[in-house]
Amino acid sequence: MIAVAPPILGMAQAARDLTLERINTASKPIAYSFYDDLRKAPSMQLQLAQASTLIDAAVLLMGRWSDDIANAARAGEEFAFTKRAQLRMDIGYAMKCCREAVDLLLSVQGASAFAESNPIQRVWRDLEMASRHGLLSGEVPHEIYGRALVGNFDALSPFV
Repeated sequence: MIAVAPPILGMAQAARDLTLERINTASKPIAYSFYDDLRKAPSMQLQLAQASTLIDAAVLLMGRWSDDIANAARAGEEFAFTKRAQLRMDIGYAMKCCREAVDLLLSVQGASAFAESNPIQRVWRDLEMASRHGLLSGEVPHEIYGRALVGNFDALSPFV
């Protein structure tokens, strides 16, 4: 399950890179505002910072799990059910962070982000689809993890 998350992390990072490249290449005014360069707008700086933090949080979550899995494999240990449920929930949360980050980056770029000539629109479409894969979605894994935390394991083991 963790093996399908890295491409989505990479897409979110690519969306950030594409946005920074686009706005740093030429000054882009914000339509219907007094900003002649969106980089000067605190609201855009805030959205860039929020998007970047969401992406970094997703990367940190997946890095932690990669380390935990590698350490457990080296030690020949298996994760307890609650730990497996947490892994699945964290992956879903990381994917949600990636989607939210890209949404913010699209807002920074404005309507031009959806032009076919803009590569971020393809990143957005691919990320939106891939992050909703059954192994990556966050809603059901959150429920499973919550149940595991309170010891309600009935009929859950096949799902983690």
